This record gives sequence, C-alpha cells and structure tokens, in this order.
Amino acid sequence: MAASAVAPDRDAFRALAREQYLLPAERFSDAERDILRAASADQYRECLPASEPLTSLRETLTDDARLPPPFEYSWLVGLDGDRYRVETLEWVV
Repeated sequence: MAASAVAPDRDAFRALAREQYLLPAERFSDAERDILRAASADQYRECLPASEPLTSLRETLTDDARLPPPFEYSWLVGLDGDRYRVETLEWVV
C-alpha cells in the first residue's frame, strides 16, 4: 500500500475536491435544476417514459466526472449556494 499527499491542509484538499468534482448550477438547465431542487428536498421520482429534463440531466451527469468509489453513482452539485451529493438509485430509461 502507498499513500501520497494531495494537499497540504484541509482547505487545500477541499479546494482540490471542488475543482475536480463540483458541478456548478450554471452547468444545468432551469428544468434540470428544478429536478435537483426537488431531489434535495426529498427524492425525485419519475415513471416511464422519462421526461426530457430528466433525460437531459442524466446525460449531463453521466458525461461528467463521478465521485470515486464508494460513491461512483454520485456527483457533487452546487445549487442555490449549497453543495449536494446527488446519488442515483435507478434511472428511468
């Protein structure tokens, strides 16, 4: 096993994680942000067929960097001044 320092302190580590993983709200359409807001309040659910905003959100998230294991189905999202870990349980396709 080997370990390497990636940052000299906590603040530098947080800055590195933000730079590498945080997806800013501007990256998402208004409709996608509405879904993320609903998910942040509880859970967001849809039935078949998937709406266009959900399909678009799925494409945006899957094209961007996911968090490393054990959170490989999660993303860090900036929304309304807060940060959220968005986790998919199952996609509607």
